[in-house]
Amino acid sequence: MPGTDAHLRIINRANGDVGISPERAPDERELDRFVAHWASGGFPVGANGLPLPVPTGGVGLREVFAGGAEILVTEVRIVIVLVKGDSAFGKVYDERGTVVVVDLPYRSLTSVEVEREKGLFGRIKKKGVGLFTNRPLGRVAVNPMARLDANAGNPVLADDNEFADAIVRAAASYRLTATLMEKQERQRLERVRDGARVLDGLSVVAELENDGKPEGGAGQ
Repeated sequence: MPGTDAHLRIINRANGDVGISPERAPDERELDRFVAHWASGGFPVGANGLPLPVPTGGVGLREVFAGGAEILVTEVRIVIVLVKGDSAFGKVYDERGTVVVVDLPYRSLTSVEVEREKGLFGRIKKKGVGLFTNRPLGRVAVNPMARLDANAGNPVLADDNEFADAIVRAAASYRLTATLMEKQERQRLERVRDGARVLDGLSVVAELENDGKPEGGAGQ
């Protein structure tokens, strides 16, 4: 998948099954790790239905993978490994050695959204987390299930906000390492890292690239 430079390892899962898991590169530091009920991604595809390595203008997005996933968060990128589901490349099942790997570097991540909708009796409910990229143009949707904490020994339940905030903190911190950045943009990114969000309809959005929208408060 776009930009993929992933390291993988074979593991024994909690239920005793053998699986494939994302591993950090030697020059990376692991910050967090999650498992997702569901992850799907839309990217530009060619006539053969496979993702384009170098997308051209005017190409629409098509879903190219969907299923259960494990997600590694480092200080420079997110690595999503689809462990069971379907993809443009065929069926995915990590016990048989078949996975799809998606590499999302923070330099291409433009926004992170906790997506919400009105449910029964007008109550607001969460739909998942959207990760939006511009190199290439694409969208990954994640329904997180748990955080994998080595110190806890077992997965710890994680909700949409927790997952989104972990991604935003890492991505904003990475962008703040840039040496050439105007003071106003640096201060804006610091606020985003620390919790500033905007509302887009019902969705709560962390803007990693400045699009001119007014900022919201951390409590939105």
